[in-house]
Parts: sequence; structure tokens; C-alpha cells
Amino acid sequence: MRDLVSSEGTILPLSFSINKDDYNLGLWGGVKIADGLYLNGQSFNFHLVNDTKDSVTRIGAAFLLHTIAIPIAIYDFFDPSSHELRVYYAMAALLNPTLEFYVVREYVPISVGIGYNTDWFAFKPNQKFYFRVHGDVNIEIPFFVRVTASYSYSFLDTYDLKKGFRLYFGVALFHFPVSKRWW
Repeated sequence: MRDLVSSEGTILPLSFSINKDDYNLGLWGGVKIADGLYLNGQSFNFHLVNDTKDSVTRIGAAFLLHTIAIPIAIYDFFDPSSHELRVYYAMAALLNPTLEFYVVREYVPISVGIGYNTDWFAFKPNQKFYFRVHGDVNIEIPFFVRVTASYSYSFLDTYDLKKGFRLYFGVALFHFPVSKRWW
């Protein structure tokens, strides 16, 4: 279990966070900055926000950006010296970064994190931007499940998601460490 929080990087292949008007399915990856401290970024996301006025659910533009970049990333994933993969991870870290610190590292790892999430809902008239900051508490059953409670503040009215504080819950499956050669 200690390997999970002392590895050079981590990957969360399937991560889902939810609020009644805001849903995000993603793939998260991170790199170790210092002992127990990681910088994580969402390297793929499928982000939905409700819009009852138009009776639709909006899909964020970051999904398109990641969809274009993912074939490059998969191709370069097998070439650790690739610069394209590093550029892709840097882009992910700028759009949705989280700084995470493991306060408990043995048995059942517990971490706290802070970060922000951005998106642009560009595919319909009445386009909106999305920006929220968050503080997280994460509890992990190593290699299987990671449960997250997140308290956040949305700075913009984005369809049904209005400015203000709200609570998010999340689950990630199959959290595992990776070696330095992948970064």
C-alpha cells in the first residue's frame, strides 16, 4: 500500500464526480512533486451540465480537445521519450489541476487536495464558461476504489449550475502507481 503513495506517478483510469446539476467522468493522472505531494490533472473528461431551460444536458468543449489529443497520447504512451505526451499532460494539468497531499500513507491512504476545474460549453447557442475551485478529502482502498468528498465554489452561472458553494461526491476505480519512465 505504501507503494501507491510513494510512486513517481499515479493514474486513475475511471473517475466520476457528481452534483445534482454537474457530472464529470474522467481519467486522472499525476506526477510526484515531493514526498506524498502530487500534481494531478484530468487528461480526459466527459463533462455534463444540466440546462432545464432548453431541456438538454450540455457537453463541455474540453471533451473535444481531449478527444483530438488522445490518439497522439496513446501512440506516444509507448515511447517514454516522447515530447507530445508531456505536452498533453501539461495541457491537462492547466485545465483541471489538483495539488494533493497524503496525510495518511499506511493501510488506508487518506489525502487532501485543492484545485480548480474549467470548461467551455461551446456547442450550442448561449455558450457558457465553467470555473470552480475545490477542496477534496480522498480515502483509498489501494488499487480498487477511491472515494472523494469535495467542497467547491462555482464562480460563474453555468446553466442550472449557479454561483456559490456546493458539495460533490466522487468515486474512482483502479487507482494504481506508475514508474518514472512513463513521465
